[in-house]
Amino acid sequence: MLKSLGNLKNEATLPAIVQLFERADGLVLITALDAVAKIGGETARALVEKALDNSDEEVVKAAIGILTRENDAWVHTHRDKLLNHSHWDVRSTFIKAMVSRLGEKSFPYLRQALQTETDELVKGQIIELMDRVL
Repeated sequence: MLKSLGNLKNEATLPAIVQLFERADGLVLITALDAVAKIGGETARALVEKALDNSDEEVVKAAIGILTRENDAWVHTHRDKLLNHSHWDVRSTFIKAMVSRLGEKSFPYLRQALQTETDELVKGQIIELMDRVL
């Protein structure tokens, strides 16, 4: 049903999805994120950005994936929170997204992240991405 609502791309369906947003989690919430992303608009964008605060790392990664398709303003707004997220996979996903959106402009933030990153895999990824972009 959620996929169908998203495929309609009609903002009139947003209130129904917003109500679900408050109670959903996991895969249902990820599907709701995809639906609102297809609908678009400010309300949809706000819902996707709100999902960046979700406790489920899969939901956060899905929100990052959706936002990566848009402009890069969200990267700056949520950068510190996502670079310091408790789950390594969220940090990794965000780092890839940030580099894809900002390119070399992400380097100061990547260098700073290297100073505090505790996961060796993520550290290696940062170094590899910086080398690849240059």
